[in-house]
Amino acid sequence: MGMVFCRGCGKEIHETAPACPLCGALQVGPTQPTSGRSVGKLIAWGFVWVCVFWVVSLFFAGMFAGALDPENASAAGERAGETLAAPFLLLAILVSALLTYLGKLPGTRVAA
Repeated sequence: MGMVFCRGCGKEIHETAPACPLCGALQVGPTQPTSGRSVGKLIAWGFVWVCVFWVVSLFFAGMFAGALDPENASAAGERAGETLAAPFLLLAILVSALLTYLGKLPGTRVAA
C-alpha cells in the first residue's frame, strides 16, 4: 500500500484513507471506487436494451412468419409485426428490466 496526496490540502496520506486526517476532505476516487450504480445510466442502458430486444424479436418473428408462408412472405411478416408488436414490447421491457437490475447486460454491471 502506498501514499497519495490529499484532494483537499495536498498533504501525503495513506491511499486507503477515506478522508484526510488533517483537513477532513473526502478521498473518493480511483483508489476507492464508489459503491452502487448511477440510476440515470441504468435507465438509459435499460432503454437501449429494450429497443434492441424489441427490434430483434420483431425481426425474427417476421422472418419466421415469412418462412412459414414463402409465397406471401412480406405480408406474413407485416401481419406478424402488427400482431406481436405490443406483446414483444412488454416482454422486452420485462427482460431488459430484470437483466439490467441483475447487471447481466453490458453497461449495467457494477464496476469492479
